[in-house]
Amino acid sequence: MVIKKISSGFALLAMLLLLAHVIYEASAFATMIVNLKVTAFFGKTTATVMMLHGIFAAIAYFGLHDSKTIQYKKLNIRTLIQRISSICLVVMLPLHVISVKLLIKYQGTPIVNGLLCFGVLFYAVVFTHVAMSFSNALITFGLLEDIEKKKKMDRVGYVICGLLFILVSVVITLAEYKMFRG
Repeated sequence: MVIKKISSGFALLAMLLLLAHVIYEASAFATMIVNLKVTAFFGKTTATVMMLHGIFAAIAYFGLHDSKTIQYKKLNIRTLIQRISSICLVVMLPLHVISVKLLIKYQGTPIVNGLLCFGVLFYAVVFTHVAMSFSNALITFGLLEDIEKKKKMDRVGYVICGLLFILVSVVITLAEYKMFRG
């Protein structure tokens, strides 16, 4: 249970850092005042915490799984989406990290359009994973025990993640398109 709490702690911290990263990036691209040092700080810090969460989640899931841990309700499609999105994040994160360098390198070519589509897909995967994971992290810490409260928290998470997905997809993708036209 300790490993699971460590994983959930890193997950919640990663969510807070992601929120800061997203808000900064959206405002920076909306105003076209981008500080690459701030971008790199938020990006690298968020990615590092995400990787730590992933390592501890894998240990908890594959190595230390026991029947005495909290049993989550409906380990079905949500769990499947959470697992698939986590694998996609592991695969997609390295390309996301170098995407600006690639946009600069391939500026003015059709490859830019593919990179922009990849960006939108990456945002969808990130926010899907967060929406599926938030209430489970709260359950792990004992902050959410009632099933009705969990359902409400899930709905709030879906709405917030959906709105953040739309914000990031529109603002950042349009700004990058204007900057790097493919």
